[in-house]
Amino acid sequence: MKIMKRYHKHVRFFCTLTLLFFAFSLLAQTGTIRGKVTDYTGEDAIGANVLVIETGGGTATEFDGTYELTLPEGTYTLEISYLSNATQTISDIAVKADEVQVINVSLEEETELIKEVVVTASALKNTDNAIMKVQQKSVNVLDAVSAQSISRSGDGDAGEAIKRVTGVTVQDGKNVFVRGLGDRYTKTILNNMEIPGLDPDRNTVQMDVFPTNIIDNIIVYKTFTPDLSGDFTGGTVDISLKDFPDSRKISLSGSVGFNPVANLNSDFLTYESSGADLVGLGAGSRNFPLNENLPQLTPGFPGVDNNLVAQNVRAFDPEMSADASTSFLNTSFGFSIGDQIRGEERTFGYNFALGYKNTYSFLEEAVFNDFLKDEDLAVNELFLSQADTGSIGTNEVLWSTLLSGSMKKGNNSYSLSLFHTQDGIKQSSFISSQDYFQTGGAVLVRDILYYNQRNISNISYKQRHVLPEKNLDIKIQVAPSLAVNNEPDLRVTAFAIEDDETFTLNRGDGADISRTYRKLTETSLNGKVDLEWKYNQWAGESAKLKTGVAYVRKDRDFDVLIYNFADFQGLDILPLTGDPNQVWGEQYLYNTTTEQGMWANGQRNISNSYQANSSVAAVYAM
Repeated sequence: MKIMKRYHKHVRFFCTLTLLFFAFSLLAQTGTIRGKVTDYTGEDAIGANVLVIETGGGTATEFDGTYELTLPEGTYTLEISYLSNATQTISDIAVKADEVQVINVSLEEETELIKEVVVTASALKNTDNAIMKVQQKSVNVLDAVSAQSISRSGDGDAGEAIKRVTGVTVQDGKNVFVRGLGDRYTKTILNNMEIPGLDPDRNTVQMDVFPTNIIDNIIVYKTFTPDLSGDFTGGTVDISLKDFPDSRKISLSGSVGFNPVANLNSDFLTYESSGADLVGLGAGSRNFPLNENLPQLTPGFPGVDNNLVAQNVRAFDPEMSADASTSFLNTSFGFSIGDQIRGEERTFGYNFALGYKNTYSFLEEAVFNDFLKDEDLAVNELFLSQADTGSIGTNEVLWSTLLSGSMKKGNNSYSLSLFHTQDGIKQSSFISSQDYFQTGGAVLVRDILYYNQRNISNISYKQRHVLPEKNLDIKIQVAPSLAVNNEPDLRVTAFAIEDDETFTLNRGDGADISRTYRKLTETSLNGKVDLEWKYNQWAGESAKLKTGVAYVRKDRDFDVLIYNFADFQGLDILPLTGDPNQVWGEQYLYNTTTEQGMWANGQRNISNSYQANSSVAAVYAM
């Protein structure tokens, strides 16, 4: 009897386990439909009804137009309805276990002829449609390119992607011109907030520092509205970075490129430098080696320590020659991950993206000619002033990272994003030049070693509060930024070639040895508060009042140091071989015993440097 009781207990126990397992299995076989609904004006549809025909249940969209449904595996039909918009039915939506199906819906205006629109789910996954809807309904004249369009074209950075926008041209792959007007008339913003530029001579932000794997869309506004900054004429370019992901997305990409001129070319021009160049951080190894505020130390000058003169000239990197070396393949890779996590009261989202690109370009036997106009207005023919020919090898490294987090609770959302992009350009040139205007045809050969390190760091905080009962939408944004454009140690060695084909350092012919250090640092603090109120105007038509305040503070520091190197007391460096590194040999540098040799001639010139700041406060209504 006891054995039978124990047997029944075991049976009940295993049956219970089986039922629990079966129940959990059923619960696990569910998937998610998630998306966003916009009305016929392109605005977020707040409180739109999303009905599941097969179950009779459904949900309502949140304050930002988003919705989410958890359903068992199967095929479903959704019906979306919203006041003053045509009801839209979406059929054949396949829900699979543990997967997210993203269905974004753009509603049409309700008319007497069209009461319902029936489409398939696949037609609504095209983000180009959302951009097109914004263009159609916007009070601005604008053009845009979406992340989906960028993905199809395979563009690597924002400079390449924006070329596809009508009326936009890009110079040197980075400087944007809208409607044919110069860069000073074009403004570039990031996430609707101002950011500092990277060029002291231009107004625009250089577009090639933004890889496309972190971009959601690029919008170009071509007309004025009060909610945009007033300091543009041609247009405003708004780069929007990825924010709240619709579903869990993990992306890993890589590419290898080959150009027979630039890659695996044993004649590619370069020079020895730090391994930090591979991550765009080569400026650190090229920093100015002396005290920037050091006064000029002329050898033999009363009160000058000649030992310090000798130390100073030896502090500079002696590598001055552009040499041939084999280049590598063009390479790039990108990684991104993002997801949306829904809790009982809060919804969280996160994005992380990292991108890297290493490219080579080579101009062989390039020709650069300068022409001048004759003083006689009757002479229309230009005459050749200077002819330059030679080779230029360029290696560019660009990487960026984006980390963002978002939270929604009720009708409120908060997001914080950290963005950094880093670009390093290493360029080596060997140029033969003949000046017909100033030196009467003197021939020079130049070795030019150049490095440019650029970076932008941006922190963006946003919060949004929607009050449906009052038809109010409040947005607050704060964004501090830092931009640095560092051009350290531009090394130029110019030898004159005489009639007997010997090399000289004849300054009368333009021969010179120089090193230039240029750096621009700019910080900005940008804050905005926007308030939007929707109401029905006197004729009963829907209307919208928008108002807000904004503040921008910018601080800029620009500095240039130029040093020339001269032969003190006529030390003859003969014969000159044409190799720039020869001049930096120990036997040719300034010697305190002989009081002869190459010395560093330079000091800070106040006229080459400046500090500036600007503050702009604004209020608007529209």
